[in-house]
Amino acid sequence: MTYQPWDDVTLRLTESHDIRAPNLSELYDAGTARTNAVAINGASVPFIQNLQGTPTVGPEEADATGVGVIYQPSFPPGFAISVDYYDIDVDGVINFIGAQNVADACLIFKVQRYCDNLRYDSNGVLQYIDLEYENLNSLLSEGYDIETSYNFALDDLFSGAPGDVSLRYMGTHYVENTTDDGVTATNSAGSNTGSTPDWVYRFTARYLLDSWTFNLTGRGHSDGVIDNDYIECSSNCPASVAPNFTINDNSIDGEWFFDAYVSRQFTLGGSSAEVFVSVKNLFDTDPVLIATPSNQGSENRPAYLPVNRGLMDVLGRTYRLGMRYEF
Repeated sequence: MTYQPWDDVTLRLTESHDIRAPNLSELYDAGTARTNAVAINGASVPFIQNLQGTPTVGPEEADATGVGVIYQPSFPPGFAISVDYYDIDVDGVINFIGAQNVADACLIFKVQRYCDNLRYDSNGVLQYIDLEYENLNSLLSEGYDIETSYNFALDDLFSGAPGDVSLRYMGTHYVENTTDDGVTATNSAGSNTGSTPDWVYRFTARYLLDSWTFNLTGRGHSDGVIDNDYIECSSNCPASVAPNFTINDNSIDGEWFFDAYVSRQFTLGGSSAEVFVSVKNLFDTDPVLIATPSNQGSENRPAYLPVNRGLMDVLGRTYRLGMRYEF
């Protein structure tokens, strides 16, 4: 539903019920095996991990609500801002819990159905951990999306200045992102080790001048924590037990990365052509390193850079030169 009570203001409401059936790999994957290690009683224990489909997995269902307001004033022309609130409740989430969580669920929380996934040899040495897709209890996601844009001719601000400018900002604030797997309920909102830090934002500035396009993009996220369940302390700490591990510093810094893009359009052989140069991570910003107390030596973590590769740029400054041609 959309409703425009005034010329400058539009209200919108979305209510939906959504269903997703499991895909073929979630149902029938024969198994993907690899070596791994988990932390058990402070020691790194190697094993072979096997992820396989589960034919009995059912569909997941979600109820979603979205409420937003859009403000587009007549002055200044070209300016707009919108704020949307969303609330999503997913029941029977199709996913699998990782090897470390399977081990913790069995050895710490004594959940027998996960103990069945740990297989030992005749000497009691861990050999395999089977991971299976299943319908987890629920996923609750809540937050805000903010977007603002301003498009104008540079002459509007500076008389006689050529070209057009387009500014755009997009931000998401995660209030809650809680997954309940039937053993523990984990809220990852504000955790910079997952995909839902407190804030994620993106800013783009574009300048058009005749056949030239200049574009600068800033992308980043706010400061956050390693895990919302961790207890930060330096003395008189309680027992460090999953999921409430103790840690002397639970914070992770946020970061900004900048990308630049320049292109020029021209005519070649009677057709439209464009050459462009793109530079990602313009200032060669280093990613923020993360060291978690519970997973040292587990999940193959020593094998790659300990950073959040979903939020951080791990390649450094990269260049791309290309040409587009329409005929």
